Amino acid sequence: MGCAAVAAYASVHAMAEPKFTEEECGRCCGAGKIKRVRPAWLRRQREGAELSLRDFADLVGFSPAYISDIELGRRSCTPKILGRYEGLRLKQRAERV
Repeated sequence: MGCAAVAAYASVHAMAEPKFTEEECGRCCGAGKIKRVRPAWLRRQREGAELSLRDFADLVGFSPAYISDIELGRRSCTPKILGRYEGLRLKQRAERV
């Protein structure tokens, strides 16, 4: 397999990685589950769009420190920010076609 084929394979499989993880709810009796966005998935989306952390933060209107905390799993990802990351993914697909 040549370098281009390996890169294409890695690209397709990186996109196939699940973006959510399910965790037990610590606030109830344990019967509930919480969906959380995988921080590594978020970072790969931004890096795949070839945006620096600072550029992406400027694009979405948040500080680089806040975006960094989200990508490192120290803060929860809001639906608004998740939508921006998903927008990057759609943009990447459109550029490939």
